[in-house]
Amino acid sequence: MCFFAHFRRDGSDFMLVTVVTDKLSAALTKNHGMEDVEHLDLDGFRFAGRINLTAWADKQDRYLSFLKGKGSISDYFRDFLGCDSAVLERKDTQSLVDALKEFTLTEKMVDTEATAFLSDALDYLGKANKAKEPVDFEAMANRLMPKEPGRLSKFLANTDRQLNEGYVPNASALKALVKVTAKTKMWSVEFTREAIDQSKVVFDKDKKSLTLMDVPDELINQMRAEGMISD
Repeated sequence: MCFFAHFRRDGSDFMLVTVVTDKLSAALTKNHGMEDVEHLDLDGFRFAGRINLTAWADKQDRYLSFLKGKGSISDYFRDFLGCDSAVLERKDTQSLVDALKEFTLTEKMVDTEATAFLSDALDYLGKANKAKEPVDFEAMANRLMPKEPGRLSKFLANTDRQLNEGYVPNASALKALVKVTAKTKMWSVEFTREAIDQSKVVFDKDKKSLTLMDVPDELINQMRAEGMISD
């Protein structure tokens, strides 16, 4: 059965769409007998979508979010809400990447610790992408923080972040977990967080400059052959 509910939170109007099923259980009658009864399985709802009506009316890009229950969000449920799955998966992955980076700052992780955490997240989510498995925050928290998974689970579950579960992570968006990219009209650059940690890329904040260490001979030879540098 599909249920619709309207509620207001922090000055915004929301509509919640959820799918629940019946559950069979036993009840004790007045004559001390047993009989079968059916009730809604509210503890194990299958999936739900939340629409920020205020954001939708304001024509904001982000007004849909999904809540995962026992089971994954099916394609037909996304279609019912008019979602483009490919676009949503990329946006959801980008939002998750941003949240994981924010978590390292909130936890005040040192550079190498943050890099290890985000690299582990990339490994876990990358495998989920290849296996076409949906994101599960509880399982991910147990993998990334086995000693205190609740800290990460609670952080990701904060409704203000509007993070979703139940989608296959986008491989392209996951790269931002460990890589930094930038470009201007004259150059483009891409390097990993590990390169900063190991001083293979050095940033000078006063000069606003980056120095690349261990430049490969292939690049040097190419620049020499094209007359960009002299012997």
